[in-house]
Amino acid sequence: MDKEDTADYFSGMDTEVMYKNLHETIKVNPGLTLKKLGEKLKMEEQVVERLLWCINEYPCSFHDYGPYVRKKNRWYLQQTYTTILSLERENQELKEKLKDLEKN
Repeated sequence: MDKEDTADYFSGMDTEVMYKNLHETIKVNPGLTLKKLGEKLKMEEQVVERLLWCINEYPCSFHDYGPYVRKKNRWYLQQTYTTILSLERENQELKEKLKDLEKN
């Protein structure tokens, strides 16, 4: 979807509500694919992708939204994804400590 198609698509719509719904959906359901996001938001995948791109490309215009991170075709809030990575590392360290304790 290019700029002109986007402008036509959003004409007459409350885009603030669209961005807010997108943000809340990703916040509450981290790790959804574009297809699942589109289904939840009742939008085409290309529209969801364009909204995500706009927020990430122009962060100064979207103070309360994003940034979003795509990992393995799944979308996360950057802060949520960072938390997930930290928890995965901590989990791995604890598993290793548990193995060491079981050996002794």
